[in-house]
Amino acid sequence: MKRIIVLLAAFAMVGAAVATASAAVDLYGSVRFRTYYNNYNGDATGGTSYGTTEWKNDGLTRLGMNFKSGDITGKWEIDAATTAANYDQKGHGGADRGQMRLRLAYGVWNFGSGSLLIGQDFPLTDYYVTSIYHTDNGLQGWGGLGITQARVAQMKLQFGGLRFAAITPYTSIDPVTPSGVGSINAYLPKLEVRYDGKVGNGFNYMLVGGFQTYQANRYSVGGDGNSANILSYVLAAAFKYNYKALTLSALAKYAQNAGNYGLCFGNPASGFQTFGSVNGVGNRADRAHVYGGGSVDNAKQWGALVSVGYKFSDLLSLETGYGYVQNWNDGGNYGYHDDGQAAYLQARFTVAPGVFIVPEFIYYDAMKSKNASSGYYSKDGALTTFGIMWRIDFK
Repeated sequence: MKRIIVLLAAFAMVGAAVATASAAVDLYGSVRFRTYYNNYNGDATGGTSYGTTEWKNDGLTRLGMNFKSGDITGKWEIDAATTAANYDQKGHGGADRGQMRLRLAYGVWNFGSGSLLIGQDFPLTDYYVTSIYHTDNGLQGWGGLGITQARVAQMKLQFGGLRFAAITPYTSIDPVTPSGVGSINAYLPKLEVRYDGKVGNGFNYMLVGGFQTYQANRYSVGGDGNSANILSYVLAAAFKYNYKALTLSALAKYAQNAGNYGLCFGNPASGFQTFGSVNGVGNRADRAHVYGGGSVDNAKQWGALVSVGYKFSDLLSLETGYGYVQNWNDGGNYGYHDDGQAAYLQARFTVAPGVFIVPEFIYYDAMKSKNASSGYYSKDGALTTFGIMWRIDFK
C-alpha cells in the first residue's frame, strides 16, 4: 500500500512539473474570520428586538490559481459554500460538509488590439465604492452597484478601458403581480458596456450601462394566456479621487426594473422580514408588475453612495460612508414605494504583510415601504452591527 501511495505521489509531482513548464501558475488564498454582533429592532423582526453573534469562518475564504502561457491567461477560484443549507450560525460552512463553491473560472486570449474572456467572472455592473466586510457586499444594495448573482457565465471583449459583455440573463425573480406566470423565455443574453478612465494622476472614473429583456408568459393556472415583455436596464457613473492620504469615492445609479435585472436589493435582506414588501404581501417595489392582457408597470430605482477614507500610516486607515436607495412602482392597481439607507465607519489595521484586522460599525435602515394605492405604510426595521473581520492573505 505504501508503494502505491509513493508511486501516485511521484506521478502527481511529474504532472505538476510538466504543467509548470508549459504555463506559469500562481497560487493564492485568503482566510477570513467573522466576529460580529448583530442587533435587529422589533420592526425588522415583526416582533421583539433581538441580537445574534457571528463567530465563524467567512464564506469568502478562498483558494485560487492564476495561469499564464504566452497570450493566454486564466483564473480558477473556489470558496466555501454559503447557501442557507450549507452555512450556519454555528460556524459550519460548505468546506466541512464536503461542498465548495466555484467563484471564478475563465480564460483570456490577448489578441493584440484587445482581449477576449470566456467563462465565469464578475459582470461589468459589479462595482465597489466601499471596503466594508459585513455581508461582503460593500453596501451594493444600499445605494451602491452590484449584482445578486455576483459571478456569472459570460463572454467579454476589452479594448483598453472599454469593455463589452454578453452575460447569462437573470430570470430568477418572477415579475408578476398577480400570479399566473407559467414560464419565462429569455432569447437574448444580458448586454453590458463599461468604460474606465483616468484624468491626471489621482482621478479615476467609471461609466456603465446594462440591458436585458425577456418574455413572461401567463400560461399557468390563473393566467390568461397572454405574454408580456419585461425590459430592464441600469445606468451608473462613479469616481474615485486620491489626494495624498485622502480618498474620496462616489457612485450614482438609475435603473428600470432593477429586481428583474438582478441588482442587489438591500442585503442583508434576510434579516428583515418585511424589507422589500408591503403589508406582508411580498410585492417588491424594484420589479415589474404584469397584469392580465399582458400590460406591464415598470419599476424605477435610483441610488447613490459616497465614502471618505484616510490613510494615517502603513498600520492604520479609516473609512466612512453613506448610501441611499429608492424604489417605486406607481402603475395600475399596485403601487409601491420602498427606500433604504445605510452608514458605516471602518478601521483597517495592517499588522503585517497580508495580515489585516478590520473593526467596523454599520447601521442598516430599511425605513418604510408604502402601498401607494391604499396609503398603507410598513416599518421595515433596522439592523445595527459591529465587530471585526480577521483576514490573512497568502501566496
